[in-house]
Amino acid sequence: MKEQEKITDIRPQIATLIGNKPPYSWASDVGIPKGSFFKIWNKGAAPLLPHLIQIADQEGVTLDWLITGKGRMYRGENFDEKNGAKPDAGQIKEGTHPNPHRLFPENFDSKLFKKVSKAVERIIDQKKVILPPKKISDINLLSYSDAFWKGKIINEDYINILVDLAS
Repeated sequence: MKEQEKITDIRPQIATLIGNKPPYSWASDVGIPKGSFFKIWNKGAAPLLPHLIQIADQEGVTLDWLITGKGRMYRGENFDEKNGAKPDAGQIKEGTHPNPHRLFPENFDSKLFKKVSKAVERIIDQKKVILPPKKISDINLLSYSDAFWKGKIINEDYINILVDLAS
């Protein structure tokens, strides 16, 4: 359980995304309610899955990095991984970075989504948890997006973390 507590404290990643902006202004901009952000920012509470989706979607970051602080920070291939710097718009080649308001790219891969869904179902069964359909759908979406942007590699550790957060 202590390992999970370390994973769910996303304040260092949030601080990186906020930069010099006022924290509550940033939260408002990405669509996180003030009360929810207060719990995440001041108490280190585990964010709800929809809030993780919202942050990752609005900021264009990978969920793996947002949740664990490890791995590639930004989606796509043209980001400076050495210092985690977000490139200027002119540095992003067309088609390599997703629209920050969409998790699904234009070229949706139904075979990959099916594989991801099976992996999610298997992990949920192994953990013997019961999740509402909305949470399962969110996990499928996030896991697919992660796999797609990581070269179609399904990260089961990431799926395990999402299932733990959702249960």
